[in-house]
Amino acid sequence: MTTNQPNSIETRLTRLETLFTNMGETVLSQNDAITAQSTTIKSILC
Repeated sequence: MTTNQPNSIETRLTRLETLFTNMGETVLSQNDAITAQSTTIKSILC
């Protein structure tokens, strides 16, 4: 039988740190994709 004990603060902070790291990596990759698309559009229009 399991109990519903809250996770330790360290575990919760580690999960938050991982979440923010993953979000940061996602934002950076999307930023690179947007920059590439903007460059392509500019070259077509100019």
